[in-house]
Parts: sequence; C-alpha cells; structure tokens
Amino acid sequence: MATLSADKPRVYGHTISNNDPPVIASDIIFSGAAAGNNGSGYARPLEAGDPFMGFASARADNSSGSAGDKRAHCRSEGYAWLPVTGIDGVDDVGKPVHASDDDTFTTTRSGNSYIGESILYDATRSLTLVRYIANQPLAAIADGATDAATDAAVDGATDSAADASVSAPTDAVTSHDANASFSDTEIEGMLDALGTKINAVGTAYNAAAAKYNTAATNLNALATKYNAAMGKYNAAAGKYNTAAAKLNAVIDALEQKGIIVPS
Repeated sequence: MATLSADKPRVYGHTISNNDPPVIASDIIFSGAAAGNNGSGYARPLEAGDPFMGFASARADNSSGSAGDKRAHCRSEGYAWLPVTGIDGVDDVGKPVHASDDDTFTTTRSGNSYIGESILYDATRSLTLVRYIANQPLAAIADGATDAATDAAVDGATDSAADASVSAPTDAVTSHDANASFSDTEIEGMLDALGTKINAVGTAYNAAAAKYNTAATNLNALATKYNAAMGKYNAAAGKYNTAAAKLNAVIDALEQKGIIVPS
C-alpha cells in the first residue's frame, strides 16, 4: 500500500509516553501515520525496515522546510487498535506486529519494521489491540521473532558453532596425541578456533539473557495489570457491600414501621 495522503483517524488506548522527533525535509507525516527513523535521526512516513518512532498524533507538514524545521508529535509507547494482516482470531494474540509502511501492519517480519505485540483481537471490528513501543533496535530478537541464528543458539537447535563448543568438540585440540608437538602456526589456529567457539557461546548466552529479560518484563506487566484489576474488583465489592448494608437498613426501618411485612 502507498503511504498516507491524508490524516488517518485511529483509536488509541492508554498512551504511556510521547516524543517529538525532527521531520525530514520536504515531506509530510500525517496524523495517525506510523513514523520511521530515516537512518539519520529524522522522522518520515515509515518505510519498511525503518526503526519505528511512534504514531503521529498531529500532522507534521514540513513539505516546504529543511530537515528539522518541523517536529512530529508522536505517541511513542502505548496501545492502538490496528488492522493487522496475519491476525484474524484470538489464537493469533501474542504475535509480534510489524509495519511495511506508515499505514500497513502485518505479522510478517522479513524486511519490515517491528512496532510491538498483539494483545487482543476484536472480531467484530477485525482490529487488533497492539502494545506498541518505539526505538527498539533489538526488538525483533527481544520479542521472540524467528531470528534463525539466535533461536538456534537459545533453543538448542543445531547452531553449529555454539553446539560444537558446548558439546565435547572433536577438533585439533582434543584429537592430537598428548605427546605430540605443535608448530606456532598450529597453536595459533587452535586458539583462533577456540576463541571463535567461545564467542559463539557468548552470543548464545546474550540472546538467551535478552529473551529471559523480555519474558520477565512481560510477566511484570501482567502482574501489574492483575493487581490493577484486583484493586478495581475490591473497590467494586466495597461499594456493593455498602449499598447492600444501606438497603438492609431501609428494609429494617420499613418493617419496624409496619409498612412492609417480613417474609
């Protein structure tokens, strides 16, 4: 689809934070558009692969200006109802959401821009509630997208470099006779190979740590929502009990005056 040519009304949930990035020269970011970083820190209507900068909450018209003459007021973190290709039921909730331009959203990762995660689907409107967050250079890995090298190392798949170092390798270091002598070149080669494998294990560890941290963050967010819901429930229960007590008091008074007969 083409980029927006007019303001786009969107339905937003809670907005957590905003930012005001400078706009590229000779362009317009329409209200409701997904904004992307052009690679030099300037906002533009998002193009596939741009780091996501948020949703424009007002039109930023810099069509006659130089880079940075205008700023785009963007919702950088929060919730928005979006049409997302690849999500058509509750079974799809939890999938990462990407943008291929400023008004096209999909679960397809390749070549597109990660914007957030789907958390609710409304079948009546065919819209998905997306928890979006801007400026995430490692978002695709952190939010569980299918990065082959990372997933292979973290999930125990056959990432050759990491597996070789973790599971008893049969390289030159272990296969030579204990009494054999080595040339300087052989020793350097073995050390280089060992260093490569150590680096691969370190990369796998960092990827696993990133996924753990993301899971912990999501769990904390869920706990916060649960606590908030319990607070509302308890408040409602308190109001109900107060109303019930008042009603019982009224009934007692009416019974004492003989206006109503106890059942």
